[in-house]
Amino acid sequence: MAIALTETSKGRPSDSDWLALLMVTECGSKQFEWPLVGQVVINRLEDTKREFRHLNSIADVILQPKQWSYFNQWTDSKGERERSEYIYLEAAKGVDWYELASAYGCARASLGQHRWQRTLGPEVLFCWAPGAMKPVGSDPKWAVALAKIKLPQVPRWKFAYYPEDA
Repeated sequence: MAIALTETSKGRPSDSDWLALLMVTECGSKQFEWPLVGQVVINRLEDTKREFRHLNSIADVILQPKQWSYFNQWTDSKGERERSEYIYLEAAKGVDWYELASAYGCARASLGQHRWQRTLGPEVLFCWAPGAMKPVGSDPKWAVALAKIKLPQVPRWKFAYYPEDA
């Protein structure tokens, strides 16, 4: 099945396209996690104090090196990346079309929310699934200095973190 892009400018994936793709590749069919991952991405885009302040689009956030595991295969450690349109189309090939269509609605809703409507505060800039770590349940090295946020709707194997100085 061909990949259909929405709201595109000159055939380029929109912010909603990118966010939906990230939601599905990071969370799979766990739809309750989609908006949380979306909020972390939006928080990074809106952040003006930290290392994310130079980012100008959802694609910029998603394609940062070593930030979102599914996309690491298309970025290198120096921050160089292939053309984003190519990455989007390649990444979308491995995704269930119906899940992507469902995630698109969630992405649009996430992008349309005001800060006060979000579950996570603007200081939440990091998340990961300890169940995907090796060894299982371990924390990545970058998370050692961060304080854990516990959310009742998120299983204990999935956590979000924020900088202690936030």
